[in-house]
Amino acid sequence: MPRAHANDADPEPEIAGLGRGAWIALALLWAALSGLYITHPPGRFTLGGQAHGDGVYYYAYTRSLVFDRDLDLANDYALLGDPHGHGRGPTGHAENRFAMGTGVLWIPSMLVAHAVVQGASAAGWTDDAGDGTSRLYQRITLYGSLMLGMSAVVLSVRLATRYVGATLATTAGLTITLASPLGWYMVYQPSWPHAADAFAIAAFVGVWHQQRTARTWRVIVGLGALWGLAMLVRPQNVVFGVLPGFDLARAAWQGLRTHDRATLRSVGVSAALLLGAAALCFAPQMGIWASTYGTPLTIPQGPSFMRWGDSKWVEALFSSRNGLFAWTPLLGFSCVGLGWLGLHRAEARVTAGLLLLAFALQAYVNGSVDDWWGGWSFGGRRFVGCTVGFVLGTAYGLHAVHRFLTAHPRGVATTTVGLGVLVFASYNASMMWDYFHARLPRGQSQSLEPATQRWAARIVSGWYAVLGHPGAMPANLAFALSTGVSPGRYDAASGWELATDRGQRRGWDRISLPDARFCGAGFGPATPVDGLSASWVEREAVLLLPVRRATPLEAVLLLRPARPGAAVRVELHGHVLMDRILEEGWAWYRTSIPRDALRAGLNYAQITQRIPEPPPAMPRAVGTTGQATTVAIEVTSDPGRDAEVPLRVALDRTTIELVTRGVTAFAIAPRSATGLPGYHPLGTFETDHDVHAAARLARAIERLPAGQIVVLGLARSALARWSSDADQAIALLGGNVRLDPLRKDPAHRSIGYVLIGARGAAQGTALEAMTDDDPAVVRVGLPATERYEGVAWGKLTVWRSHLALPEILAGRTLLPAR
Repeated sequence: MPRAHANDADPEPEIAGLGRGAWIALALLWAALSGLYITHPPGRFTLGGQAHGDGVYYYAYTRSLVFDRDLDLANDYALLGDPHGHGRGPTGHAENRFAMGTGVLWIPSMLVAHAVVQGASAAGWTDDAGDGTSRLYQRITLYGSLMLGMSAVVLSVRLATRYVGATLATTAGLTITLASPLGWYMVYQPSWPHAADAFAIAAFVGVWHQQRTARTWRVIVGLGALWGLAMLVRPQNVVFGVLPGFDLARAAWQGLRTHDRATLRSVGVSAALLLGAAALCFAPQMGIWASTYGTPLTIPQGPSFMRWGDSKWVEALFSSRNGLFAWTPLLGFSCVGLGWLGLHRAEARVTAGLLLLAFALQAYVNGSVDDWWGGWSFGGRRFVGCTVGFVLGTAYGLHAVHRFLTAHPRGVATTTVGLGVLVFASYNASMMWDYFHARLPRGQSQSLEPATQRWAARIVSGWYAVLGHPGAMPANLAFALSTGVSPGRYDAASGWELATDRGQRRGWDRISLPDARFCGAGFGPATPVDGLSASWVEREAVLLLPVRRATPLEAVLLLRPARPGAAVRVELHGHVLMDRILEEGWAWYRTSIPRDALRAGLNYAQITQRIPEPPPAMPRAVGTTGQATTVAIEVTSDPGRDAEVPLRVALDRTTIELVTRGVTAFAIAPRSATGLPGYHPLGTFETDHDVHAAARLARAIERLPAGQIVVLGLARSALARWSSDADQAIALLGGNVRLDPLRKDPAHRSIGYVLIGARGAAQGTALEAMTDDDPAVVRVGLPATERYEGVAWGKLTVWRSHLALPEILAGRTLLPAR
C-alpha cells in the first residue's frame, strides 16, 4: 500500500491520548445534553424530540427497514405523514428525496426503542401500537442523534490530542458542541441528519489520519466503506475524498517520477479498493434512486436544485441569512486555527490543508444549492459535517492563544489594564451623555439598568458602524467599500435575491424605497411625499441589485423630482440603464437590464442626478406681523422628560439642536440672499438659574431694529428665573403668552414654548405655541421633513424578461395625486 510521508501523522507522545479529566468533562457534557433532550418542550421549530419537516423522511427509512424490512415508504408516509407532499416518482414508487444513511445509523436506537416499548406494553405501563410511530418510539430512536453527535465529538477530540494537550482538545470539543449548530441538531432537531453527518465524517477522517503511515488492504477497504457511509448520510460528503485522493495522487506522482512500477500498481489497486468499497456502501442509495427515478445517480430535487455555475459560497459563509460565520463567529476562529496549525506544525501541514480544502469544497457545494441558506435552518447546518475540522482548528487556535499569553505576560497585563480603563471610561462617558441630556433623574434613587443597557448598546452600535458583525468580516468590509454605507448594513443586504423563481415570487419583486436590503449611500430616510413614502436622493447614490444568476431583467421605477428639469442616470457595470429628464410629479419609468450587465451576487448600480438650480425663494408671511422671510423656519420645544433634544430649530436646510436649559433666540433676516444663511443667534439665556438672564433677553430684543424677525424657544426647566421683563420681550415680538405667572406653579415648571415673531409687531400677531406634555411646534414655510432637493424614489419593480408585463404591473400601486 502507498504510505504517507512520516511527518504527516507522527504524534507527539507527551500529548497523545485522553486522560480521566477529559473523559469526565465529556461525560458531563453528555449528561447535560441528555437532560436538555429529555426535558425540552416542543417549540416553534421543534417537536420535542419527534420527527418533523425533513426529519420525517429520514425517520421513515429507519421505520421501514426495522418494521417492514423494505424501502417501500408509501405505508410509512400513511402512518407518519408526508409533510412536503412529494407523492410518487417517475417509476410509481413513493418519493424520498433525502439520503438514507441517517436512517441506517438510527437502526440501533430504534431497536432499543422497540425493546423498551414492548417491555412497557407487556408490563401494562403503556398502550402502544408497537408500529414505530408513537412519541416514545421517536424520542428514543432520535436520541441516537445525540449519541452520534457525542461520538463525533469524542473522535474529534481524540484527533486533536495528536497536536495539542488533552485539556485544550477537550475544551475545543465542548466549545464546538455548545457554540455551533451541532448542539442544536443533537438536542432540538434530532430528526435531521446533521449530527449523524458529523459522526460519519469524524470516523472517516479519524481512520484516514490514524492509518496514513501503515495502510493495509483491510484499512483501505474500511476507509472506503466509511467514505461510502458518509456519502450515504449526505451525498455532498463525496468531497472528503480529497483526503485519501491526495495520498494516492502523491504516491502515484512519486512512482511516476522514480519509474517505480510496483508503487504504481499498488496505487491502482488501492484506488480500486477504496472506490469499490465506497460504491458498495453507497449502492443502497443508488438502488433507491434507480427504483424511484429510473437512474442510479441523480439529484432527486431536480436539476435546478444545484446551480453549479453561480455558487453563493460567500453568502453561505458570511450572510446573516444563516451564514456559517455570521451565526457562529467561533467557526471563523476554528478555520484560522486550522490554517495556523498547517503553517506552524510541519507534521500537520497536509492534514490541516486537506481539511481546509474539504471545507472550501463544502462551502462551494452548499453555496450552489438553490436554497443555499438551508430553509428554516439554525445557522449553517449543512456545514455540521465539518465538526472534526472545527474541533481540531479550535484546539490549535486555543493552543496558540495560550502560548502567546504565557509568553507575553507583561503585554497581556498592560492590555488588560488598558481595556479596563476603556470600559470604565466609556461607561462614565455614557452616563455623562445621559445626564447632559436629562435621561438620568437628578438626586433620586433609580434603576441603573436602562443606563447600563444604553451604554452597552452604544458600544455595540459603535462597533457595528465601524466594523460590522464580526462573523461577516471581511465580506462586510468589501460591501461597505462598494456601497458607501456602514459595514453593519451588510447584515440587512446579504442573502437576498431579486426576481427569483422560488416560492410565491414567480420571478418578480416589488420594492418600496428606502429598503436597507437594496439602498446604499445617497438614499435618504423614509419620507412622506404626496401621500407616498419615498426616499430622497440629492445627487449620487448606489442601488443594490442582488441576483442568483445573470439573466435579462425588466424594471420600472416610480420617481418624483423636487422640481421640473431634474435628470436621472443609472449605470450598471458600464451599461447605461436609464438617462432621462423626469416629468413633473410622480411617474413610472421603465428600463431593461441586459444579461451582460449583471453578475451573480450583489450588483451595484450607480445613480447620478442632474438637479437644476432652485428658483429664488418666495417671501413667506410670519403670522400677521406684517413681516415676511425667504427662510423656511421650524422650531420645536419638547418638554418631555426623556427628550434628548429639548429644542430643535430648523432654518432652511440647517438644523440646530440645543440642550442648554433656558431660552434660545435667533434673529432672521427679512430678505436673505439666495444661498446665505439669513440668520444669526442672539444667544442662549439661562433663565433656569440665572436671575439676570431674563433682563438680558429683554435688552437683546429691545436693541433689535423694527421689523426684525426672531425665533425663540424654551429648553426644559426654563421658568425658574423667568420674569415680567422676559414676558415684555415676548410681547415686543408680537407674542400673546405670559409665562411669568406660571413659574410659581410646579405643574408648569417645565413646559414647551416656541415663537416666531417680529420686533415691534402688534401683540397676538406672532406665531406661538405652548404645551405641557407634547412638543410645541410652529413653522413658516414647509416642514423640515419636506425641505428636500433632488428626486424622490418611491418604488422599484423587477421581473424576468420572459414574464408577461401586464401580469406583473397589474397590481402596482396607483400613482398619487400630482
